Amino acid sequence: MNTYQANDYRDLIAHFLEVKIGRGSKAKLAEFLNCQPGYISQVLGKGKIHFSSENIVKISHFLDLDEGESDFLMDLLQKERAGTVEAREFFDKRLIRKRQENLKIEKQITELNNQDLDDAAKAIYYSHWAYSAVHMAASIPELNRIEKLEAKLKLPAPFLKKVLAFLEEKGLVTRNGERYGIGKTRIHLSKDSPLIKAHHQNYRHKAIQSLEYENGFDLHYSSVLTLSKEDAQKVRHLLLDFLKQKEEILIPSANEEVVFMNLDLFTP
Repeated sequence: MNTYQANDYRDLIAHFLEVKIGRGSKAKLAEFLNCQPGYISQVLGKGKIHFSSENIVKISHFLDLDEGESDFLMDLLQKERAGTVEAREFFDKRLIRKRQENLKIEKQITELNNQDLDDAAKAIYYSHWAYSAVHMAASIPELNRIEKLEAKLKLPAPFLKKVLAFLEEKGLVTRNGERYGIGKTRIHLSKDSPLIKAHHQNYRHKAIQSLEYENGFDLHYSSVLTLSKEDAQKVRHLLLDFLKQKEEILIPSANEEVVFMNLDLFTP
């Protein structure tokens, strides 16, 4: 559900609880509001009782909504609780304006996302592994703040701020207050690009560095194979098939973890 398409504040809260909190969300919200879970169920069940404005402020904080989402949720509540036709029409007009403003912003973002980086920007983007890593990591809700990115990627704060400033300027990430999000979700570098070597080298260096830190997830495999030329082609096709299957998993997958992946298959 798009926030600005909602017509009822209760539907919007129920959606956010499911997406952001998950199992036990009503009980957790009740504990946060210091009320009974039955009260939450009554309101969201669209009975005769409503949340108060004070509740909405707390719920917005509980759900970590941005300013625009919080304002829209509050206007939906005020429209629902309006005691006169004039008051209801007043908040209805406010909601319409906010929906129109959001459509303009979405259009601008779509147009920006359809633009490709120029050569100078690509040279910066592929000059260091951090640009692509921060770009992707910003899509993960648990990592969308600068201090979280700094801890996860182990980047110095001044350099991380420089990277984020570049990514934001180029529309590759978005910023809402202290939170970051992803803009362009994918960038493809053609195999004949003069930057492809630097891109591969960046992550080969990261792979070597990761050998110094053992954990239960990392997987490193190196081997020298002797096989027929025909079978060498079969192995190569297996890896190509794997890359295609990886995309089928990647596209619908939720953004929860950032990982680096290198595959090397070569002859001396």
